[in-house]
This record gives sequence, C-alpha cells and structure tokens, in this order.
Amino acid sequence: MKNKEEVYLIGKVLDYAEAQKERDSVREPD
Repeated sequence: MKNKEEVYLIGKVLDYAEAQKERDSVREPD
C-alpha cells in the first residue's frame, strides 16, 4: 500500500508531465 508521500510525489510528477506536454503543444505551430 502506498503512503501519502508517495502518492503526493507521483501526483506532482504527473502534473509536471501534463504541463510539459501543454507547453510543447503551444510551442509547435499548427
């Protein structure tokens, strides 16, 4: 079973990945 710290860190990583994806899509002209 995961402890709260682990879940918190994973959540931060996922948020960061999503932000990076959005930044990349904005950077590329369509």
